[in-house]
Amino acid sequence: MFSRFAQTTLRNARGYATAASPKSASSSGVAPYFLGAGLAGSALFYYSTRDQRTLKAEQQQPKSSSTPALSPDEFRNLTLAKVEPYNHNTSRFVFDLPDGTSSGLTVASALVVKAAKEGECLNDKGKPVIRPYTPVTKPDLEGKLELLIKHYPNGAFTEYLWKLQPGDAIAFKGPIPKHPWKANEFESVAMIAGGSGITPM
Repeated sequence: MFSRFAQTTLRNARGYATAASPKSASSSGVAPYFLGAGLAGSALFYYSTRDQRTLKAEQQQPKSSSTPALSPDEFRNLTLAKVEPYNHNTSRFVFDLPDGTSSGLTVASALVVKAAKEGECLNDKGKPVIRPYTPVTKPDLEGKLELLIKHYPNGAFTEYLWKLQPGDAIAFKGPIPKHPWKANEFESVAMIAGGSGITPM
């Protein structure tokens, strides 16, 4: 009898020893509130700093009250002011803009150019040679527009450009948008600079 009593007592003792400890009602009930508060705080911090980053990026974008000198709907002539050699095969072409005007280009846009005079710089089909370029001057800069152009031997348009003298004109059209850029639209981007000549970044 004593042996059976000892075995029963031992089993009960083992059961109490391995039983899960009761959960504290106070700690289990409060934990979700702490978790929710932490998530809410993190979200508030993210969106508040995001708004600050967006505002800062927008403030850094050039804002000009000047009238755009160019139009995306028609070619307009600009007068060549000067040509500055940059290296052995590249030159900076500076064009005058009307007083109180800027190029009006936007981020991720370009312009196209052609000869100002009819019948000059034509391709083998008798059509005007048109080339896209991206100015190296700021979009809001008033009074001038600069292109950094590389000369290609036998190039359809650069050969024509290299014969121009200050006072001659070139026809411009733009801006030609490439991508509707928005501040902080993406967390990260990869950029590839490419082109047949000089591509400013």
